[in-house]
Amino acid sequence: MKIKVILLIQLVFASLFVQPLGAQNADCMYIENYMVIAPSGMRMRSEPNLKSKVVTYVPKDSILQACEEDFGEMTYEDIKGDWLAVKYNGFKGYMFDGFLEFKYSVGPQIRAESGIIAMTDSSSGLSKYDSTAYQKLADRFGVSLDSVIKLDQSGISIDTTPQIVKEEPIKYELLTESFNYCGDIRALDPGIFWFAFYPNPDRQNPGDYEIRQVELEIIKSKYNLGKGLEFDVSTDQTDRSILLIGSKKNIKLSKMSIRDRSKELRYKSKAVFPGQIWNFSGSPTQLSATGQVLKAGDCPELKDYKLFVEHEGRSQNLSDQLEFIGECGMPDVYWYGDFTSDGIPELILVSVYQERNIFSLFVSDISVTNQVYTLQSQWIVEKCY
Repeated sequence: MKIKVILLIQLVFASLFVQPLGAQNADCMYIENYMVIAPSGMRMRSEPNLKSKVVTYVPKDSILQACEEDFGEMTYEDIKGDWLAVKYNGFKGYMFDGFLEFKYSVGPQIRAESGIIAMTDSSSGLSKYDSTAYQKLADRFGVSLDSVIKLDQSGISIDTTPQIVKEEPIKYELLTESFNYCGDIRALDPGIFWFAFYPNPDRQNPGDYEIRQVELEIIKSKYNLGKGLEFDVSTDQTDRSILLIGSKKNIKLSKMSIRDRSKELRYKSKAVFPGQIWNFSGSPTQLSATGQVLKAGDCPELKDYKLFVEHEGRSQNLSDQLEFIGECGMPDVYWYGDFTSDGIPELILVSVYQERNIFSLFVSDISVTNQVYTLQSQWIVEKCY
């Protein structure tokens, strides 16, 4: 009986089997890309420690490839991070990721090919060693063995043409810790990766947010405020965060440095009034609003209110994506920070009503849709009484 075996996988690096750096990372695959952000550049070392030999010097803004696996934690100049196995310009070694900025990942591209060859398993010449190697490759990529192998009369043929695969955009979820939450908890997924943002404890000299990977906890409230079911939405940490970002992919937010703007937001008007320009600190991105003010005040009466975002010549009407804008006719800026590392801060608006707050997460989307922002997630917190 003939067995059809097809190669449908195209590797994205020049060699199928990565040359080992050492026993600890022999199976390492360099599918993540980082940029060196240390002003003076960085040294690549032969082992994951500061005492090991320097392999080469990597200048600032250089792009290097790294493995997904970590090879030990380290704290340097109060910066916590991990050692990564990396390669750069033909050199391989280890670097501390505290001064590396994650850019993107590459992975296998599955594609159909013409010229499929049918072979009998007896004539394939596939040895037991090769079968084991290919099975490991199939397991690594989460595909079937048949999709990894293509045989011809001369042996095993594999297309190793390097190609960067454009990944699907990451979908983000938004939550805030809420006690006596009476919404539909079926939409909450504790199984994805959740990251909690905590303000810098030094209120006089704000620094970066502390970002921790946390476990989401949804527990039935001990004391109900209303008549229906109520739940406490929190984390496994003792202190309370200001927001939670979730994703099905581990995006390593806990290694990012995002400036704490909580002091600025306390003293700055969070609403964008018609005719006003609201600037994001440290970014050319800005908000502006149009419309008529029929009655002035902290909660004015407005007509035809529209909120715009502008970034480097692009302008977008955010009001088109906001179904609810709040009782005062305009939303407030709740939070902003660039966790996609593209130079455009992500934005959370909150539409305030007497009985509920609606949080809307806008994620920068220029590379995908040519728009500045896409509304990715909404989180509604209602009063239960």
